[in-house]
Amino acid sequence: MLTIGCHLSASKGYLAMARDAVSIDANTFQFFTRNPRGGKAKDIDPADVEAFHACCAEHGITTILAHAPYTLNAAAAKPEVQEFARATFADDLVRMEATPHQMYNFHPGSHVGQGAQVGIEKIASVLNEVLTPEQTTTVLLETMAGKGTEIGRTFEELSAIIDREELKSGDWGKVSINFFPFAASGNNGIGVGINNIMKTRDGIALGGTPASAEDDFEGEFEDEDGLLD
Repeated sequence: MLTIGCHLSASKGYLAMARDAVSIDANTFQFFTRNPRGGKAKDIDPADVEAFHACCAEHGITTILAHAPYTLNAAAAKPEVQEFARATFADDLVRMEATPHQMYNFHPGSHVGQGAQVGIEKIASVLNEVLTPEQTTTVLLETMAGKGTEIGRTFEELSAIIDREELKSGDWGKVSINFFPFAASGNNGIGVGINNIMKTRDGIALGGTPASAEDDFEGEFEDEDGLLD
């Protein structure tokens, strides 16, 4: 089954997002955990979360994607900016447990002239502080376009961060995601489709659309057995 949705506003709470997704025939959605340009997050209403879970169960929404604020820069040169990233990251992971077993996506950060290696070490340091064995949330590192001093412009940079992260789940993978504009029944927005999800250890496609894994991950196969770099 195709998992498809769009980015939705979290201003009216979880139940409102679920209803908005249902109204456009989506079965997933992305949302910001807090103001993307700000800091403090709204309090979570337990009644709203309970109603959200009921709505999701009724309409087959099993997976949602939370996005960290753009102001989170774990690679920052200024100590206060990196501390904000650490505190925000930790708080978001606690809040994510209101909707267990979901995904949390963040931009790795910008090294702002310190060099990519220094930035990578700082990002890994923050991850090692905030990730816990008890959490149910899957944390995603977003591949970046590479403007300015962004880290995460290549799989090698993302791999360097992961290699330094001490809490290992035992499974690593790559995800192919499509974003596209849509206009339906008077609603306009940006949709997101999750295609292939692939383990990097053995090349097994875990789910997604019928598109071939070879097409999505061209150049990643290293031998005829389908093992990945």
